[in-house]
Amino acid sequence: MNPIDYDDEFEENFPDDIEDQIKRYRNALRRRGAAESPANLPSLESLDTLIDYSISQNKFDDALAFSNLLIEYMPASLDALNRKCIILFNLGRYKESLATAREAIELSAEDVEALINLAIALENTGDPLDALAVISKASSLDPTNEDVIFQMGLIAQTLKEYDHAIAIFSEIENNENFAKDIFQEMAFCFTNIDKNDEAVIYYQKAIDENPFDYFLWFNLGLVYTYTEKYFKAIDAYKMAIAINSNFFVCLFNLGNVYSTIGHLKESIYYYEECLKINPKDIDALHNLASALGDSGDYRQAITMFDRIVTLKPNYYPAIYGRGICYDAIEQYEQAILDYTKCLKLRPDYADVYYAKGDAYYNLDNLSKAAEAYKGALKIEPYNTDILFDFATTLFELGNLKEAEKAIETLLDLSPLWSEAYYLKARIAFSENKKETALTCLAYSIKLDASKHLTALEDFKEYFDNADDLLNISSL
Repeated sequence: MNPIDYDDEFEENFPDDIEDQIKRYRNALRRRGAAESPANLPSLESLDTLIDYSISQNKFDDALAFSNLLIEYMPASLDALNRKCIILFNLGRYKESLATAREAIELSAEDVEALINLAIALENTGDPLDALAVISKASSLDPTNEDVIFQMGLIAQTLKEYDHAIAIFSEIENNENFAKDIFQEMAFCFTNIDKNDEAVIYYQKAIDENPFDYFLWFNLGLVYTYTEKYFKAIDAYKMAIAINSNFFVCLFNLGNVYSTIGHLKESIYYYEECLKINPKDIDALHNLASALGDSGDYRQAITMFDRIVTLKPNYYPAIYGRGICYDAIEQYEQAILDYTKCLKLRPDYADVYYAKGDAYYNLDNLSKAAEAYKGALKIEPYNTDILFDFATTLFELGNLKEAEKAIETLLDLSPLWSEAYYLKARIAFSENKKETALTCLAYSIKLDASKHLTALEDFKEYFDNADDLLNISSL
């Protein structure tokens, strides 16, 4: 929730020497004590001007110091306490604002501004239900007060009563003083109830009110990303970047969107822009490395993964990613080292076991490959791709019974997989189960006619001539 803005319609016609006054009185306040004459402190009459100017310049620390002095001079001033609350909100010091708001309520239990401030403080210190009770009292005292209505909407939003919040915000939607904030809050609520078209409308309304608010453009981009309208998301994110070129999260999201649509060159560019801002950001480094790998630049990807592992030695996704890149450039031994290290850190990662199995297979170390595939199947026993490679490896090792068992499990899961029937036929022929082999081969060819061609080579020793093989699909 955004703190409410301070707006007391004060005159902005400040004295020419106001900056000198601020500096002088700031130093006097810091030196307060026996050695500092009270005469050097600002007078009661000047404090309002000093506070108003400090707030107008977003110098809230100065505003707070002068506000505290004003309360010393006038401890029973409700206006001074309420103003201090708003200054504390802008500093994010909600616990202190809660104590100040309670002081104000002690002076006047029915002061609507004090009740609003108390509700804001309660909400931001984790008591939204108490905040609701307080703002409800304020509403009973002044039901048309638009500040009260706005805070009621924000509290409903905090309680995740988004439909209710939208209804409340709608009451003051046409108020020019609230337009930007109302539109933004309504857009947020619509996003949370999956009404993204409405969210887009209200973010665009908010942008119309403040076209240079880069967070609004960013949030619009997020909604477009959620709804997979990626090119519109890119346009919105780029508007945010045009306003704030160092907007890290937006640059990161741009990289992600470009990666999603397969524009890897652009994706790499935006991840690199992120790293100019924060060279040690793990997520940006990882996504850059992944994009480089996806683009085929495996060696540069490895360099990026190395940087991650240097920064965070036990970051297993980077170790796994580096292993995949070593695999891709056929440095299988190095890949296996990374896969092994990754599994020590994350022993329940089936994909890593599977990749390790493939690397051993490519090194013709079939027994190690089968062992790795078996490890993957302990985690994902119904993964058909792993089952197929496991069965194939067992068959090539000559472990026909285990290969047959694996392929039966596979066919229970994928009864229309031609390649699985083909492998079962090979196993059956090797076990001299010709009738089973012929039946499986016939199924395989029915499911994929191209299997005729490979069967002519793979099974020629089991047929008297090619015509016999070509006719088996009629079985």
